[in-house]
Amino acid sequence: MVLEGHSNCIWSLACPVTQQPLLASAAADSTVKIWDTRPHSRTHLRASFTFRDDDATDECVNPTCVTWDWDGRGIIVGWENAFVELWDVEKGVPTLKLTSTDPAGIPTVCLSRKLMGEPDKSTLVNCFVKHPSERLVIAGYEDRNIRIFDTRSGTPSSSQSALY
Repeated sequence: MVLEGHSNCIWSLACPVTQQPLLASAAADSTVKIWDTRPHSRTHLRASFTFRDDDATDECVNPTCVTWDWDGRGIIVGWENAFVELWDVEKGVPTLKLTSTDPAGIPTVCLSRKLMGEPDKSTLVNCFVKHPSERLVIAGYEDRNIRIFDTRSGTPSSSQSALY
């Protein structure tokens, strides 16, 4: 079986922990796709998502990594603009945006992207993992920092005690 639909290289793949025959993919064509992997499915592509900018610009943002949420009903996506988002797969919308802030409380999301008109790759989300027992996402960034987010509050975690 070959799943065709991306127009640029694929950076991340993930299967849900449930027995659902699904696959999530993140690619350099600015899309995250959900696939039905059953061999005899009439259509393999179930959904396609792109980053939605609150500033209403038409800027393309690439997803860099993807995984399924804890229940296998939604996905978590890391983007090259420093955001980590939780998505509702059925509705096709982000339900929570996670972003870090500097010590002054200013979001670290691509300030130079808006000022210089070009991507700030130092904020790129390279990878992330879900904590196995807590609702935490631990993300590794291009700026060599690891950020821990609490997905219940949508904010950076103030306590790392849950990691131990």
